[in-house]
Amino acid sequence: MVMTNQSDHKIHSAHPKFQELCDAHGVEYGSTIHHFRPNGDGTFTPVPWHESSKPMSFAAYTGIKALTDDCHAASTKAGWWTDLHTGENMRGKRNKPEMLMLMVSELAEAMEGLRKDLMDDKIPSRKMEEVELADCIIRICDYAGAHDLDLAGAISDKMAFNAVREDHKIENRVMAGGKKF
Repeated sequence: MVMTNQSDHKIHSAHPKFQELCDAHGVEYGSTIHHFRPNGDGTFTPVPWHESSKPMSFAAYTGIKALTDDCHAASTKAGWWTDLHTGENMRGKRNKPEMLMLMVSELAEAMEGLRKDLMDDKIPSRKMEEVELADCIIRICDYAGAHDLDLAGAISDKMAFNAVREDHKIENRVMAGGKKF
């Protein structure tokens, strides 16, 4: 066990202490450790993926994590996180609401492609619907990477939560007042 600051929260891969905890436990970063569980005394215990009760496979989790890293790295390389006039690093300084609305705009473009059954104008071998969905995922992953959000862990946690939600069970959805879509 490793002593850290007092915490009652799990330490996931996006947390700055994750690498430190991996090193201290002799665990290779990117291995099958899902998170570190707090012991209540300032120490943490590694929790392997197969013990985490997550509905997502380790391969899916690491794939989403890699996609997040790749999308943010590509956006950084393309200069989206640099003030082009001053060279200043804009990480943590960009307008978050604007960035979220750009994600929404990609979904609106996907809807337009679906509505008109259009092929994409930049990648003509693909439907506009799928290219704009890809753009949205790229923006989401870039945002998560820039703001150190554990998108893969959040998706896994949300899938686990949704699996036991009463309003997501088929028998409740078919009832009067149940969720239809």
